[in-house]
Amino acid sequence: MSRIRLTLDISTKVDDELTRLSGKMDTTKAGGMRRALSLLFATDAAKEEGLEVGAWKEEGGVRTERVFLLPS
Repeated sequence: MSRIRLTLDISTKVDDELTRLSGKMDTTKAGGMRRALSLLFATDAAKEEGLEVGAWKEEGGVRTERVFLLPS
């Protein structure tokens, strides 16, 4: 698989979160960005199919949901 080098300017806050999450996932910041982009691509594909993407949990008979929206 060939790779393309990409340079990004991000805020300190975004860098801190990327560093934290990448460490939590036991990957590099580049690996964290690749995973985030894969999720973005999958979310966009689901939206194109008319689906919603979200997270949920059920606790004590109560379902809590979050739906993630992408701008058109």
